[in-house]
Amino acid sequence: MKETAKKKSGVGMRPAVLLRDLSEEALAVIFVVMLFVAASGWLFFHVNRELDPDNGKNWWTVAFENRDTGSLSFVIENHSASTTFTFNVSHDKDVIDAGDLTIERGGRKAISLPANAAEGRTIVTVTSSDGSKKEIYRNH
Repeated sequence: MKETAKKKSGVGMRPAVLLRDLSEEALAVIFVVMLFVAASGWLFFHVNRELDPDNGKNWWTVAFENRDTGSLSFVIENHSASTTFTFNVSHDKDVIDAGDLTIERGGRKAISLPANAAEGRTIVTVTSSDGSKKEIYRNH
């Protein structure tokens, strides 16, 4: 009598026996849930990897710190293999400032310059050690 009670309650039964007793609808639901969990895990992994700016990517950027003011201060953000950058700030063909920077991959460096009150265009040119060049400018 005790053995029969054990078998009916499912205690001590193997998982294969339990799966055999499930209906086709229950197996389909279990399969869909497992498929959903696997697909969600795969998507979370790939989205996180793609959102990482340093993972398999090679880019850098230059921008003014504040686009609304007349300040010439700018920022270089590096996500490339190049770590050495040269900048040149010129106003109507006259060089205002120039220099070399080392910025590690994933780093960001701000260069502070005073505002230029003279009329005309001020151009900031940044060149990386691999030869790529980017320019930004501000009109006064």
